[in-house]
Amino acid sequence: MSSEMPADTVYCRECGAEIRRAAEICPECGVRQRSPPASQATEALLDGRNPVVAALLSALFPGLGHIYAREIEMGLFFAVSFVLAILSLFIFIGFVLVPAIWLYAIYDAAKSAQRRDEELSGGEPAEGFWDRELPRALRGRPDRSLPLELGLVLAEEGVQAA
Repeated sequence: MSSEMPADTVYCRECGAEIRRAAEICPECGVRQRSPPASQATEALLDGRNPVVAALLSALFPGLGHIYAREIEMGLFFAVSFVLAILSLFIFIGFVLVPAIWLYAIYDAAKSAQRRDEELSGGEPAEGFWDRELPRALRGRPDRSLPLELGLVLAEEGVQAA
């Protein structure tokens, strides 16, 4: 009597019945043999690569977006800084610190998620939220149109460029 199984069969992990290797559920006991495939949309939201999710989490509480992007130390830094800034509201400097820390945490969390996406995709810069949505005036102007516009305004005012 041979105890060898055909190559395309395995044993059920619950009842031990011999089942096909491709079976997802054991026909004898009904126990799932493999985890259901995860959705790509869910994986994309949970892997720390989405700058919009990181920004929204940091908008809820500074530091959460960094933790989402797997930068735990920066997330804790922003969370502690924000709490200290809230405590400084009593000496009125917090009125400047709280919004400054909050807004910078949102921006930096989104950039951290974008960096993580580039690292995980093999260093290739991915077309992302910042490339599509952020206005050109806030991104750097490689086309040099801002100095030209500024020069035209200065020329209309009669100011000589140095």
